[in-house]
Amino acid sequence: MIRFSQAVEYGVLGLVELAKAEKPLALVALSKKAGVPESFLAKIFQKLERSGIVVSKRGKSGGFRLPAKNHKVHLWKIYKVIEENSSLRRCVGESEKSCDCKKMSHCILQEAWQDAQKSLEKSLSSWTISGLLTHHLKKR
Repeated sequence: MIRFSQAVEYGVLGLVELAKAEKPLALVALSKKAGVPESFLAKIFQKLERSGIVVSKRGKSGGFRLPAKNHKVHLWKIYKVIEENSSLRRCVGESEKSCDCKKMSHCILQEAWQDAQKSLEKSLSSWTISGLLTHHLKKR
C-alpha cells in the first residue's frame, strides 16, 4: 500500500478550507478549520506559496487565499510541490537518471515500478480541490 505523508494530507486539507473560504484566512484560523498543527501547516504553506498555488498577504486583513484558477489544481501537482521527490522509487519518475542501482540494466521490478508511478500520477491528476469539494457534497 502506498502511504502519503502527513504533509501531503495536511496540505490538501488546508487547501480545501481555503477553497471554501470567502476571504483570506490567517494561519491560526486555517489550522483550526483544517485540524492541522499550525507550525506544520506553516512549513507546508511556504512551499505552496513559493509554487504559486496559494498567495498570502500580511497585515490586518491578510492571510492565505487560494486564487480561483487554483481551485482546479490537480492533487498530483500539490503532491509534487509538497513531497519535492514524487517518484515511488529512485529508478522511476523524474529522478530516473540519478539512480545508481547496480541492478538497473537487468532489474526485474523497474517496469512494475514505472507502471505504478504512472497509475499514481494518473489517479492524482484526475482529482482537483474543487472536485474533492463537489464529491464530498454529493455524498452528504
